[in-house]
Amino acid sequence: MRLRRLRKTESIRRLLRETTIEPASLVCPIFIRSGSGVSEVVESMPGIYRLSIDKAISFIEELMSHRINNVLLFGIPDIKMNLEAKHIRKMVSYQLLFVR
Repeated sequence: MRLRRLRKTESIRRLLRETTIEPASLVCPIFIRSGSGVSEVVESMPGIYRLSIDKAISFIEELMSHRINNVLLFGIPDIKMNLEAKHIRKMVSYQLLFVR
């Protein structure tokens, strides 16, 4: 029995078709830190770097040239924080990179 009724709409066909991995479906994590010209290796993640904004922009342009259009940005603060106290969390939140 062929279940053609399950494949009537494009959205259902997309769900049922075999999985393919294309550059357009990939997401690249980018760790942003303050500064200029900064490119530090993330030891626990081979091929991933902590980048300053200027380096991140050129890296994103390079990704786009390879048809990787999705990035996930993570802001890295300059100081290591202990966020136990409520007043410290509030103070630090104003100093984080993405807030600036």
